[in-house]
Amino acid sequence: MTYLPVTMVEPLLIKSGSHDDDEQLPLLGISLAGLRQFITQHEPQLMDGDRSCTSEEICNTAVKPLTAETECSYAQLMESRGDRVGAATVFVSHSWSYVFTEFAEVVLSLERTEEHPEDVFVWIDIFCMNQHKTVEHDLTWWATAFRGAVRGIGRVLIVMVPFHDPIPLTRIWRLLEIFSTTELGVTVRLQLSAKELVALTEELSGEDFNLDIDKWKVEADLECAEDLGPQEPNRVLEAVQLLGGSSTLNARMLAALRHLLAELGLQTLAALEGLEAKAATTKRSVSPLILNVAELLKTLGRLEEAEPLFHDALARARGTLGEGHQGTLAILYSLAELLQKLGKLGEAQVLLHSATVASRAQYGVWHPDTLSAFQTLADLLQVQGNLDQAQRLYATAMKGRRVQLGSTHVDTIRSINNLADVLKAQGEPGKAVRLYREALKWRRKELEDEDPETLSTLSGLAGALVAQGHLSEAWALYTEALEGRRSCLGVSHPDTLRTLNGVAGLVLAGGELKAAEPLFREVLEGRSAKLGMAHPETLSSMNNLASLLKAQGKCEEAEPLFRNTLEGRRAQLGDEHPVTLSSVNNLASLLLYQGKLDEAEPFFSEALEGRRAKLCDSHPDTLASCNNLAALLEAQGRLEEAEPLCREALKGRRAKLGNEHLSTIASISKLASLLRTTGRLEEAEPLFREALELRRAMLTDYDCSTVSSLNDLAALLQAQGDLDGAEQLFRRAIEVQR
Repeated sequence: MTYLPVTMVEPLLIKSGSHDDDEQLPLLGISLAGLRQFITQHEPQLMDGDRSCTSEEICNTAVKPLTAETECSYAQLMESRGDRVGAATVFVSHSWSYVFTEFAEVVLSLERTEEHPEDVFVWIDIFCMNQHKTVEHDLTWWATAFRGAVRGIGRVLIVMVPFHDPIPLTRIWRLLEIFSTTELGVTVRLQLSAKELVALTEELSGEDFNLDIDKWKVEADLECAEDLGPQEPNRVLEAVQLLGGSSTLNARMLAALRHLLAELGLQTLAALEGLEAKAATTKRSVSPLILNVAELLKTLGRLEEAEPLFHDALARARGTLGEGHQGTLAILYSLAELLQKLGKLGEAQVLLHSATVASRAQYGVWHPDTLSAFQTLADLLQVQGNLDQAQRLYATAMKGRRVQLGSTHVDTIRSINNLADVLKAQGEPGKAVRLYREALKWRRKELEDEDPETLSTLSGLAGALVAQGHLSEAWALYTEALEGRRSCLGVSHPDTLRTLNGVAGLVLAGGELKAAEPLFREVLEGRSAKLGMAHPETLSSMNNLASLLKAQGKCEEAEPLFRNTLEGRRAQLGDEHPVTLSSVNNLASLLLYQGKLDEAEPFFSEALEGRRAKLCDSHPDTLASCNNLAALLEAQGRLEEAEPLCREALKGRRAKLGNEHLSTIASISKLASLLRTTGRLEEAEPLFREALELRRAMLTDYDCSTVSSLNDLAALLQAQGDLDGAEQLFRRAIEVQR
């Protein structure tokens, strides 16, 4: 028999008093043959007229009378008669309101599914508990004894009847029983009767299959509580709450129910596999079953199992419905999403591209479905780092939705926000800010301030403002976004950590290195725990912490983080992805800082060449690589090679970012230093003065960058013989540092 895994959690224990060993739940089980023998021997008692008797009635009319004289359990009675019994191997959870014959049929299905059914001994409470003494024990004993028994037996069979409204989910004692079972981490199987299996298989094979398992809720009916005193139902509920609450149980039970459905679907597909060649009607009926099972497997995270089923379903849909049919496109999108989760981005891109072509041919460029296809493909291209292609598709989707749906439609606003995201990544913060503000204005008006989409726009706008150097406004937006996400999503949610990462970056940009470090570490710890060490966002946090440590001069601690980040990104994203190229550049910068010039050069060259090819010459990251390679060449004394790169970086940054951007000011200062080194003091002087004036305006005299500019200009004036001018600047630099 195949047992289904149940999500493991940290053990949650019910506190109880001490009990003697002989007070523990007996673990003697009955054989399957013994259960069948009981049914045969008591066949007349299984019916009450035309009505089948319940398990509770069988206990009262058969089990209790048989054991009344000895006052023992039925299993013990069998043992005393020499019948075959043994240590229980499967614990059976059921409801006493079940029809006994249907319940027994489910248990006896173990005869067909177990490899050695003769070695199976089932623990069923009406047979294995002394029915004459159960009332003598309180609930605390039951909870403790039950958990010990289940842990010792190790396997559980939960009888779920009827499937659409399982009785165990409405019985207070069954809830505690099931909850404890899943919490202990033992192997569990949900099982249906033969009649239920047939009905469910037919439903699962239907084209209109829409079994919304999520609507099921665990709701205990206190009036139906079995074998409990007047105060016990509330005590059971207290115990359930102590163990995590019914919402936790819901999540585990619904996952197990989905597993049951998926296994049933896979078994049905295997049975029908040989019949397809015999009848076209069979082939048509199999198609929805394939898709339904694929979707279930995908929901369960069993992606490798789902993928071939999706490919099969897509091929069938293309053959019967056509490439541009909405049903075909729906399967295609679902398969593309699955491929992305599997990391098969190239395959997903091919599928999504075919979807845009088919939708465009079927409906036209400006049809809402075609615009959605553009949007979906753009999302993937952005993940792949193909920013230019993503930007064009986002722009087309936004334009079409403005015309078709209006500028304030929710889908239009989403396109506006997505286009802003990619523009920010392309180094166009000014254009991004305008779009973010438009989206934020609408979302504040139409949605709550703490709505996830509003908070997403807040965070995106803050990041774009940081890129522009508008740190004060960015701080206010990041603070609002962080508070909202912590309140709505929790401190460990990926979106909350994403915003906290932005706050940490902003603190770092403000020169507060010591204050930024615990923030970066919190993000890294949260992401590694939530997403895993190989996840792109975890690697991003690793990179950010390494950058901070480098800025603090902790190079030995930073280097392994930079190298691990680069290795992870090469494996996850490829050598040419913009994020990978950033890691190449960052490692090179550290090596330069450490004086390892020869080791740094190939990394700087790789970053520059890759960014020119992937991002274009005028992208801010490309310009940063120009500046960085120039710094290396200058340190190596290769000044003639460094100068054109310095000039390219400065020219590009003036055009792209403006004169008042901090990166532009850094390029001004870098070119001035190079000119001074080559003895061209007259050319260097106006650049040093410009850098100083801009830094005073942007950062004040007390910032370390401004102090550096004061010293640079003072040294230049001293070299020119202007000693009075130099002295004045040197004194000012000393004064502001006191």
